[in-house]
Amino acid sequence: MSTPFNRIIKEIVIHHLGDGKPPSIPLSGRWHPSGYDYPSYDFGIEADGTIRDGRPLNVQGAHTLSDKPPYSQRGNQWWNQNAIGIGIAGDFTLYPMPQAQFNALVALVKRLMAQYGLTLDNVYPHGQVTYTDCPGCTYSKVPALTKGKWSYDEFEKAVLSNDTSKDIAPVICPPVTSPATLDPDINLVVWCPASKANEAIKKINSLGYYVEQFPLKLRRD
Repeated sequence: MSTPFNRIIKEIVIHHLGDGKPPSIPLSGRWHPSGYDYPSYDFGIEADGTIRDGRPLNVQGAHTLSDKPPYSQRGNQWWNQNAIGIGIAGDFTLYPMPQAQFNALVALVKRLMAQYGLTLDNVYPHGQVTYTDCPGCTYSKVPALTKGKWSYDEFEKAVLSNDTSKDIAPVICPPVTSPATLDPDINLVVWCPASKANEAIKKINSLGYYVEQFPLKLRRD
């Protein structure tokens, strides 16, 4: 049973699934433990950059039990009650992170930081607050995280960067892959820099929809 808990978001913790499988294996069946009502993580990111909604934020989290001082001094369930957990498909002690997945992580963290008034000081790799290799990254600020296949330092630089020459590709949820994948009248959320808005609109229109209003409300003819 899930514990109702309207979280006051103060931190973000980044995880990988760490199950020995590559990022290309979808989150479905991987991030929803048996006996749980919801996935362990509040958001998930697929290899192609698709962002999945996971555990609702009005339910206590199930992603971080800190055992590393000083973070553990906040209490056994503090991180599950006050932090968002992002679970990235893949085991990044074994496999590199695809660029689309990295870009989506950057986009999601930027959005959550803006939404909850956070900074990078409020964003943690799991291995910073718990004795673990998760999320399979290297990080100069945490010497124990040295064996990962992606760089948390590069992630931080990307979050802080305003370099529009490396704009993040649009991330559309739910994903639009064919005219049959959406209901005739549905609201989509599109995360992208303003410079990529036209790219997102063209992609959606090419699949038989048209933009009715912005934020994007779509319908099929």
